[in-house]
Parts: sequence; C-alpha cells; structure tokens
Amino acid sequence: MSGGDAHNSMSGGTARNLIQAQTVGAVYLDGAPPPVAWEVPPPRPGFVNRTAELVRLNALLDRDGDRPGPRVLALCGLGGVGKSELLAQWVDRRAERFADGVLYVDLAEWRQQGAVEVGDVLAEFARSLGVHESYIRPTPAARRAVYRSATRNRRLLVFIDNADHAAEVRALLPASGVTVATSRNHLGGLRLDGADVVTVEPLAAPAAGELLRGWLAGGPGGDDEVAELVRLCGGLPLALRAPRPSRAAARRA
Repeated sequence: MSGGDAHNSMSGGTARNLIQAQTVGAVYLDGAPPPVAWEVPPPRPGFVNRTAELVRLNALLDRDGDRPGPRVLALCGLGGVGKSELLAQWVDRRAERFADGVLYVDLAEWRQQGAVEVGDVLAEFARSLGVHESYIRPTPAARRAVYRSATRNRRLLVFIDNADHAAEVRALLPASGVTVATSRNHLGGLRLDGADVVTVEPLAAPAAGELLRGWLAGGPGGDDEVAELVRLCGGLPLALRAPRPSRAAARRA
C-alpha cells in the first residue's frame, strides 16, 4: 500500500521452502513438463487391404468436424481378424487429429479372474497425462473424477484394446476426444453412449494371399499352397502369421 508499512508473517504450523521478499520479479519451477503421451503400438509393415474399413473410420471421425466433445468407436470381430492392427494403422495416418496424445491399454493384460480393476487403469491414464501422484486418490470414483478433469477439452485418443463388455469401456471414457475400443464381442451396449460399432470381417482370399506372400518374402510356396493356407486360416491375419511346419515335418505328422 502506497505510503504505508507492509510486512509478511506466518504462524500456526510448519512451512517448508518459505521465501519472504519485498519484490518478486519471476518464479521458475524446476522440472520439464512430461512428453505428450503416444502409447499406441506402432503399425507393422506389410499391412494390406482394409480400404473400406479405413474409409469408414475416417468418415466417422470427420463427421462431426473437430469438436472437442467425446466420440466413441467400437471395432468388433473374431479374435485374430486384425482389429488392433487396423486401428494402429489408422491412428498413425490420422495423427494430426490427436494433438494432445494417445492413451493405450490392452485390457487382456489387466484382466484377473475375468475382471479388470478399472481404477488402476484410470490411475495409469492420469499419470500419462501428467497428473501428479498426490492427486491420484485410492478410490475408483476419485480417480475417474481426476481423469475426466485431465481430459476436458483435449484433442485426445483413448485406445482400449480387447474389451470384454461395454461396461469396461464406459468406465474409461474421457471427458473429451475420441475413444476407440476393440472386442471379440459385439459391444452393442455402447450405442447408448452414442458409439458407432464397426464389424471387421476376415480378409478376402486375394488380400489374405497378398499378406501371406509378403511375409514369405519370396520363400517357397506356389499359388495352390498359398490358396490352401488362406482357406485353412479362414482369412484371419493372426492365423496366417502362426509358425508353419516344414514340409518334411508335415509329412512326418
């Protein structure tokens, strides 16, 4: 106050790192900010086809423009059909839409006796977003609250892999951004949250053959053998990647 006396005082407690000064020009806090989270697994080489699915995912992403509100997409299909790889490829191609990062969780790795402690997943997400440990409370409800606060008005993608049912996804929805989930089940219950559900079918024979030949990299295998492998594997990329016995071993079997 002009023309008066000014003083600082404190009482009734213990203080640490207390500074008293007549004038404070600037305050600098040590420590660099955390990097933007980009946790999605990198796309693999040799990706083929899925043009129709990529077009549909792009259309769903662009349908409502660049609004910050929550969006939910679910990819459902047989195990090994390539849902996770499809999303990894899509995220890599649309990276500019997720300027605030990508969070990723494989719920199969968190599931114990058929259940997922979603509170633990929420805590990991909050840490990835730079939330200090002191704000991450022990109860799932408190963790959900701080997670939603940390995701408000963010251009963020949350990638939830291998969900078993809609409730697992619903518990991990952010306040803003886009959530994509994969499941072997239909997840139709997510439609109540405004989700678009996309079914991923096995690869058609020509695309499966192209994928297999790319992995063989000029190795043995004529057209008939490739076609037979594609038929036996039902167009499932994961089955096509499985180790195959040599011809000698197959004859012995």
